[in-house]
Amino acid sequence: MARFYNPGQRIQEKLPYNNLNDPREVCNISYHLINAPEKDFFEVPESVTLLTVDGSEAEIRADFPREVKRLFAHRGVVLVNPRFKGEVLETDNIALTDAEAKVKGDAMYHEHLRAIVDDWFTIVDRAKAAGGRPRPAQGLHKYALKALNLQDPADTIDTLLTAQAGQVSSDAVQAQLAAQNATISKLEGMIAALLAQKPDATTQAATTNNANKGK
Repeated sequence: MARFYNPGQRIQEKLPYNNLNDPREVCNISYHLINAPEKDFFEVPESVTLLTVDGSEAEIRADFPREVKRLFAHRGVVLVNPRFKGEVLETDNIALTDAEAKVKGDAMYHEHLRAIVDDWFTIVDRAKAAGGRPRPAQGLHKYALKALNLQDPADTIDTLLTAQAGQVSSDAVQAQLAAQNATISKLEGMIAALLAQKPDATTQAATTNNANKGK
């Protein structure tokens, strides 16, 4: 068995292999499920045991360890191999002990998350440059931002635009109220002017009576 350390999210992946001893498989391909718990060690078999046509068992070699090391290197999955001969490079996802694997895997996974976040920042910047309004991060982008305790720039933009929209709405209402008040004041002024020009009813009646008496 080959031992690995998975520094990130749980991995469940089916790896194909040539099943040369099972006549039921026309293409001779079967699958082995890799189950790597989150932030934990897991093991991968180097061979699989199959039943032959006559009912006996046959063991065939599988390249699962090599495939896991290759497929999940970008996610910081590290192979623990104390028997490794030669220099262990910092850039290679291999370690001699569990402790070394954990340190190296965690560092590599952090870089993986940073790359995902940088990709999201680029997407948001492009949307802003085009005059768009990017949606908040989803899926892996959202997970990476949360894991690194970073603010989503799309959420920040949305908050600012909402605040700006609210300010514009408030200003529009205030302008409308001011216009209405001005119109009311103007109407009141016109009414006052008309009333000032109209003769008083008592004065008009007295003038009429005096005219009648003179006749």
